[in-house]
Amino acid sequence: MDELIALANGHVSILTVAAELPGIHELIRHAHAKGICVSLGHELATEDDINQSGADTMTHLGNGLPNLIDRHHNPIWTGLSKDDMTIMAITDGHHLPVNVLKCYLRCKGVDKFIAVSDACLVAGLPPGRYTVNTNEGVLEPNGKFHNPVKKCLIGASMLLPECAALLKRENLLSDADIERVCWLNPHALLHMSV
Repeated sequence: MDELIALANGHVSILTVAAELPGIHELIRHAHAKGICVSLGHELATEDDINQSGADTMTHLGNGLPNLIDRHHNPIWTGLSKDDMTIMAITDGHHLPVNVLKCYLRCKGVDKFIAVSDACLVAGLPPGRYTVNTNEGVLEPNGKFHNPVKKCLIGASMLLPECAALLKRENLLSDADIERVCWLNPHALLHMSV
């Protein structure tokens, strides 16, 4: 962690880790001592792992998981049930269906929800085939970027304004609440002024 901070000239604001990894609690405490926000993601952590982690938030909840997980004991339900934990969700309509976003918002409310894009190198490019981080992907005309062989998404093609537009178009949030989840909440989480 100290090497990462040094390489970034001290400009590390947020770190995503998997709560089930050995030694992770010590790393989280160390990151917090350095003023870094810690998020949980791309994990198969248990409820105990998550509850004991001391993390601040969860990175794009519901993504970065296997297609098949335990229907009750999984990071999604734990993240949604933790009243003190903020969640980040990719609101492009491909990573999470609209009905799931609606449920997330009902569970967390706008104060504990952050909309993110997960935009990768294909953002803004026309439909076609692209390689990103050794993944062979197809960018569909509707913006879905996926690996048809692995049957998984490999990033997003939509930037945050498009993700905010989905929240408005689907009548999930008011304009004021969209500003909160896309702008005010992320700044508050990272202790940044707006």
